[in-house]
Amino acid sequence: AARARGLHAGEDLNGETGDGVFPLPLSADGDGRAAATRYLDARVRARPNLRILDRVEVEALTLGPGPRVTGARARRPDGSALRLVAARTVLAAGAIGTPLLMQRSGLGPGEVLRAAGVEVLADLPAIGRDLQNHVFLHLAAFVPPRLRHPRSLRQYVTSVVRFSSGVSGAPASDLMLSVVSRPGVHPGGASVALLGVHLNAPASRGSVELARG
Repeated sequence: AARARGLHAGEDLNGETGDGVFPLPLSADGDGRAAATRYLDARVRARPNLRILDRVEVEALTLGPGPRVTGARARRPDGSALRLVAARTVLAAGAIGTPLLMQRSGLGPGEVLRAAGVEVLADLPAIGRDLQNHVFLHLAAFVPPRLRHPRSLRQYVTSVVRFSSGVSGAPASDLMLSVVSRPGVHPGGASVALLGVHLNAPASRGSVELARG
């Protein structure tokens, strides 16, 4: 249908530029997101130098001289404290959690940390700033059984159309449509389809910072 309307049909959304229709690469299987099961399979979990702690909440990074990150301060599900010590720490808590954990640890804009009652260990104005988000709107509709995708194709997003708004000052390929044939793993998820309208190149910028103390 896309080709019939003159759209370029590509194979790699991330490898190609420009407008067109593409399959969307997903780290998912039939039951949902699958990053953990793909990267942490049974062979990896059996490594003697790997320990996975689930339901443990990291509260802040611990720092030594420098300041140099020496690990993290965390809390177990029963509320008891846990100290994690490491020669090297990789912080990957997402666009919201990462700057907040750094700010709780004394790393971030000095005025923000002082207002929140946190000791400033390193005044880093960029932490938590220049936040962008690809906002989207989903339009949902019930799909009769005879019109639904076969179960083998009923994944979250089946395809996307990348196109340009033509708005003055906006970059090319700044918008996207997504076709979702299974919005949830619950029983009702297979009976609803979504058309998503996405803004992929937002002009606005925001920030994430600790609340004032």
